[in-house]
Amino acid sequence: MSEYGIVYLLPETVREYHEPLRLHVEKRFGLTDSTRLNAPSHITMKYRFEAQNITEVEDVLSDFAKSQAKTNWSLNGFGRFINSDFYVIFIDVAASQGARMAHARLLEQLRKLSWIQWRPYDHAALHYHVTIVNRGLTAEYFQAVWDYVHQLTRPTFDLFFDNLALLKIESGIHTVYRQYDSQGS
Repeated sequence: MSEYGIVYLLPETVREYHEPLRLHVEKRFGLTDSTRLNAPSHITMKYRFEAQNITEVEDVLSDFAKSQAKTNWSLNGFGRFINSDFYVIFIDVAASQGARMAHARLLEQLRKLSWIQWRPYDHAALHYHVTIVNRGLTAEYFQAVWDYVHQLTRPTFDLFFDNLALLKIESGIHTVYRQYDSQGS
C-alpha cells in the first residue's frame, strides 16, 4: 500500500522565498542533516492516508479542479504551534471564506470514499500554514528558533487557491504524483 497526501502547491515566487528560508533555519540550528526539503512548498489540504488504488481520489481531485473557481488566501507573517511534544514554526495563511468553503467541499467529496483514513486536523476549520521548521525541533530549541524567525522580515503574499496536488510519500519524501489546476471561473 502507498501513502499519499493532498496539498495546494505554492507558486514559484513563494517557493523562492520559502525553500531557502526553511533550509537556512534548519541548518543554522542544526535541526536536520538534510540539504533538501522532504516536501514541496505547500499548504496541506488532506493529511496523509494509505491507498492501494488511488484512482478514486484522482477522480475526485479532477472533478473538483474542473468546477472550482479560484479563491483568495494570503501569507502574512509567522506563527507557531506547540502540540504536546510537537513543535512547528510556520508562515501564517489567512484563508478567504471562499477558500474555506472550497476546502470544505473537497473534504466532503473525499469523505464519500469510505476507505480513506482521517486525522484530527482533516477539516476546513484548519489553521492553514506553510511549515518553516518542525523536523528536529524540540522544546530545547523552540524559543531560540522562534526568536530568530520572528525577527526576520514578515512575508506577505496574496495568492489564489487555484490548484491541488496529490503527493506520494515514500521513505519520508513527498513528491508530486499529479497536479490538478482549477479550471472553474
